[in-house]
Amino acid sequence: MAMHTYNFEYDPKFLRLALVRMSFRGQGGYHIGLLIVVLFSIWGTIRGYNVWLSGFGVGISVAYIYWFWHGIRSYETRFEGKTINIQLNEEYCIYEHDGKVTTVLWNLVKEVWKFPDMWLLFSKDGGFFSIIPVKKLDMEGLAFLEAKVLGHGGKIR
Repeated sequence: MAMHTYNFEYDPKFLRLALVRMSFRGQGGYHIGLLIVVLFSIWGTIRGYNVWLSGFGVGISVAYIYWFWHGIRSYETRFEGKTINIQLNEEYCIYEHDGKVTTVLWNLVKEVWKFPDMWLLFSKDGGFFSIIPVKKLDMEGLAFLEAKVLGHGGKIR
């Protein structure tokens, strides 16, 4: 049975970049909609139209930005400086850190988003996503991962 094992330490900047990419590529419509609300709210405030409604739009936007930033910070602090062990084998992918083990069966991976420096793996039910740093895996490991995802009906983007 083929087994590939890799160790790496999460870097907060790398993790932040992964979360922003996941958010903007997967939920870009929300961000664009928020930008439109902010622009119309500011425009309405400048023009003197219904200040309460414009203020509400700006307030919602500020709250959303805070929520987004707070979510990113919570991930950063949870994984900062942690060593992650990844094992890839015929049946599943295992992530291990701080004595916690997460096993991801290949048939549960819906798709992989490939970026030059990282791959993001997403589950079929949307319950998880995983980050694979490309620089930490060799070409054989990346090809193995890609073959397993495609072999179980997943997509590569």
